[in-house]
Amino acid sequence: MKKKITHFATFGSSQLAFTKLNPMSICAVLPGGTEEELREVLREEPFNNRYCTTYPISQFEDMRTNFGMYQLTVEEIKNS
Repeated sequence: MKKKITHFATFGSSQLAFTKLNPMSICAVLPGGTEEELREVLREEPFNNRYCTTYPISQFEDMRTNFGMYQLTVEEIKNS
């Protein structure tokens, strides 16, 4: 069963330095997690509380359409 995604986080240009991913294009998600659980993961290594903000998943389509952003799970980002 696919886990529900309720929120996503965005990043600034100098964040996600531990990966070669473009932080300005990524919306980080935590399938099955709440907004607070997503924030908890982002407070830990390797993110170290370096993210911009979180949004309800209902706003993702605007981010995708207007800015070309895409979703990655926090695990995909960690392993990239």
